[in-house]
Amino acid sequence: MQYLEATVSDVRYLAGDQTTKGGKVAQATVLIVGKTALSLRQKYAFMARRESIDCAGRRIFDELAAYYDAAGRLKTNEIQSSSLGRPAEADDPEVAIVCADTPPKLRTLAGYRDAQRQSQLPPDNLLALFAASPKDADLAAWVCAAGARGHWNPKLPQQCDQAVTLNSKSTASLLDRGFLKVAIGKNASADADFQKALALEPDNASALFGRSLMAGLRGDRAASRQDRNRALDLDPRAPDWLEANYRVQISAEFRKR
Repeated sequence: MQYLEATVSDVRYLAGDQTTKGGKVAQATVLIVGKTALSLRQKYAFMARRESIDCAGRRIFDELAAYYDAAGRLKTNEIQSSSLGRPAEADDPEVAIVCADTPPKLRTLAGYRDAQRQSQLPPDNLLALFAASPKDADLAAWVCAAGARGHWNPKLPQQCDQAVTLNSKSTASLLDRGFLKVAIGKNASADADFQKALALEPDNASALFGRSLMAGLRGDRAASRQDRNRALDLDPRAPDWLEANYRVQISAEFRKR
């Protein structure tokens, strides 16, 4: 999943593994994640939209829209097909990306569950659900993700440990735990999590930027600058995204090359 944009009611992602282009025609799948479980049409949590795109005419044809609840269950779908299509508009950012000769680099996520944890408010009974199913990897990851984004509870550090244990190949859970540790002042442990995330995904801009912050805080300016420059090459918006998601304050010094 590649981040496209956020609106008032939802966040949009491009399914990169389902995007193809042949000549002037492209196929794309856009995942729209509601900011609440009922944001989409006041009843759905997700919508997946499959599109055929005329890149030369900037028009969209043959749309299939599928709507899902918060558990990922298909609830309904629609087919919209027209010989004329419709013009691509401002809220169709995928068109410029999939039609580009050299597509821009976008922030990536592992799948729709990662997108949900980053974009959608958790259910009010999330902790109760996790307490009832402590071995559920998705619930554990969501508890840690929510906590790292400000939904604190006294057991959160241990819950994030459980999330990482249950999701041992997830860079997202390592980043959530890492930035939680930054927030509570455990910088050495945070740095270790960023290192582990980079071992799984060497080009993860968020992990590189986190490691840059830790190097800067311990006074290693050269290492900090090297990681920061690489992170900014991969995602120029990385510091803004980290500040918005994890509520960490990133000074001007750590934003420049």
